[in-house]
Amino acid sequence: MKILKKKRKNKERIDYMYNLSLYFKFLGKYKLLFISVLIISLLVEASHAVDKFLFKVIVDRGTEFSAGDLLRVEFVHILTIIGIIFIGLTLSKFI
Repeated sequence: MKILKKKRKNKERIDYMYNLSLYFKFLGKYKLLFISVLIISLLVEASHAVDKFLFKVIVDRGTEFSAGDLLRVEFVHILTIIGIIFIGLTLSKFI
């Protein structure tokens, strides 16, 4: 059984700029809400990326510590800073 693609009968081109301007016109009343949702979603996604980056730093610095390239005091200092950042991110996600 062949899947047939339907062809558009009228060959009119879609005016994307007009459609986009129409969408922004509808969003006019809710501009503040729209911008706040965008900012919150950006912050949430950035916090997920930072979590993964913090884990990467822990693994990399742990490897350096186990190889003897990093002193114990420096490693503990790095872990303390990462812990504070992680707790701050967790609290901000909670709020």
